[in-house]
Amino acid sequence: MNQTRSVSILLALLLTLTIAPAATAQDTATDVPTLLIQAGDGTPASAFYAEVEPGQNAEIEISLAVVADDPIDVTTAIANAVSAPNGGFSLAPTDEPLSEPATWLDLVGDPLTLETGESAARTVEVAVPADAEPGQYVAALALTATEPVPIPGADGVGQLARASAAIAITVPGEFETGFDLGNPAFAGLGSTSVVQIPVENTGTVPVHPRGTLTLESPDGESVANVPVTMGAVFAGGETMLLATLPEWPPAGDYQLAVDLTDADTGATADLANSPLTIPEPPPGARDPEPFDPAADDASVSFERVAIEPQGSPLESVEVAIEVSNVGNPIPSATLTLEAIRDGALVEEVVIADDIALADGVTSYTAEYTPEGGYGSGIWSFRVRLDAIAADGTATPLIQTGTVAKIDVP
Repeated sequence: MNQTRSVSILLALLLTLTIAPAATAQDTATDVPTLLIQAGDGTPASAFYAEVEPGQNAEIEISLAVVADDPIDVTTAIANAVSAPNGGFSLAPTDEPLSEPATWLDLVGDPLTLETGESAARTVEVAVPADAEPGQYVAALALTATEPVPIPGADGVGQLARASAAIAITVPGEFETGFDLGNPAFAGLGSTSVVQIPVENTGTVPVHPRGTLTLESPDGESVANVPVTMGAVFAGGETMLLATLPEWPPAGDYQLAVDLTDADTGATADLANSPLTIPEPPPGARDPEPFDPAADDASVSFERVAIEPQGSPLESVEVAIEVSNVGNPIPSATLTLEAIRDGALVEEVVIADDIALADGVTSYTAEYTPEGGYGSGIWSFRVRLDAIAADGTATPLIQTGTVAKIDVP
């Protein structure tokens, strides 16, 4: 299938090891350092973009900054961008050999020392080969502290601070679109039952597969119906779809079906009547201890929270959340997004209601647009997870700080 229109790629700045508040180089220092990759004029940037014809060059101006109590020695590097499990931007190891499109990029800059309130300008040079196929390709830029920073209150423990940003390069022309699904497999992660399906992008633009996974017994009885919402799977890349089943089914042979579509390109892929064998569950998987918010709230954490702006001017934000539960399953919970404009709460919106959190990591995505649209100002967001008791009582479990700041003119 061919696709000629441009497909928008908006990738949030990824901060390794922590969900950090959005910051600027003018912010006051903090015990936990934050590294920043910004636009050349010093404004926050979640990703960088260039449209370059085959055989032509371009330059992307960036600036580097930190928010920290003390000066920090940092290095920069071009790296491969890979699709994370269930899609989305992830940074490959910076010592991994570069492949296209990362090999199209060059960044000249020696290690440097940065202090809060100052920044360093850098230029990313882009050279697209003459034989490059039309498409949208993603590489990565990493900013890394050279030494671990001590974590307050944790003697002898340090954190290697890092920031990464996506660099999206569009080679204009007629794009190829498509993706394939591999053979499903069952994986028991603790007491959680997960279906794994390889996903390969066979085209030259990213896809965001969405749809439904269904599981049936041999006699046709429905066992599970799981919605699938994946983040970006990059052009030519591979990742794994991880679908968590509501509970561990009885051991035996099942039939699995998946029907996925990328809304931007219209590309589709499906599996029909694929065999899947489920083994016996570990002890207690089907009869877990009831969840006690007072005792188990420390077992729940946010693995990842990202806010990605959609459209210019801003039309909506895409919210991607990964919740980790290492304790007893939570039978009912609610995810709430708090939208804030110029420091004042605009509204609280439930983005996932009556969800079950099994042992393991569960992913959710949603889009948010306030009634009346995004007026001018600084928009910021927080996310809260509440456990819901049988009588409907909500118990707050965890809440993020400010996840993103978006300046709407």
